[in-house]
Amino acid sequence: MAAEVSDSLTCISAPASGINHGKGINIPIGPEEQALSRLLPRYLPRHPNHIYVSGNTDFKNQFLRGKTILSSGENFVIVHGLGTGVERAINLAHEIKNAIPRARLAASTSGFHVSEELGFLLNGDRQTRSSTVIHMKISVPPKQEDKGTGEVKGT
Repeated sequence: MAAEVSDSLTCISAPASGINHGKGINIPIGPEEQALSRLLPRYLPRHPNHIYVSGNTDFKNQFLRGKTILSSGENFVIVHGLGTGVERAINLAHEIKNAIPRARLAASTSGFHVSEELGFLLNGDRQTRSSTVIHMKISVPPKQEDKGTGEVKGT
């Protein structure tokens, strides 16, 4: 199965000074999400801990990515749901949150102008218009040590 996954996915290596505080992890990104990220407006971030969901992206791969990022010590993952992928993004964010102990979820919504190519990728039509977006931040608060006993709180 590992050979199948590596054939259909591309890994983005996080720089040693960037995500995950110098640990350098490989994060697989599916071809649908790669195509989606190339067509996004410039103001939307393209960091490894940002996951973009449409109706065509691979749910299982994105779930594993989000869980891996948070499990490896990163403080947060942001799931962006675009167009018809809003419901899938909400489900994905809740699945990631439920898989990580102590995770918290915060959401906001917005809209953006969709180009013909991105509109076709998101909704199957080439009409230029606005689209709904949901942004959900899944964060894991840092563990706090009790100064008196040396125990770790929040586990």
